[in-house]
Amino acid sequence: MCLEFDSAGGPMRNARQVKYDDYYPNVDVPQPADERAAKPALVKSRNWKYESEYRSFIIPDITEDESKWIRFIELAPSSLTGIYFGACAQDKDKDRILDLVERGIFDPRIYDAELSESTFFLKFKERTCA
Repeated sequence: MCLEFDSAGGPMRNARQVKYDDYYPNVDVPQPADERAAKPALVKSRNWKYESEYRSFIIPDITEDESKWIRFIELAPSSLTGIYFGACAQDKDKDRILDLVERGIFDPRIYDAELSESTFFLKFKERTCA
């Protein structure tokens, strides 16, 4: 499953574009305390380039008390714009997500992936309201 967000505001406005490469990134040790620390998380294989992915990071205040590591982000109802189900997603999992959407504040478009019959690509079909 893939979630699509409006990047105009909220935590997604600081999302960074993923770089696609044939090689693993070099990692600085010790990790720098600036944006270079995110470099390993922003590189993927060229095989994924079709995704044109962006990533957003939330770095918790690290303390010895692990219960304080989790933070919640409040999102505006319009921020979740799409949900994409993979071609192999099981119906029970889709139904669970759709139930959460129906009971929640978001109104995203819903897409189901289908395997192409002639290429290695996926086709996404938007669900229509019944």
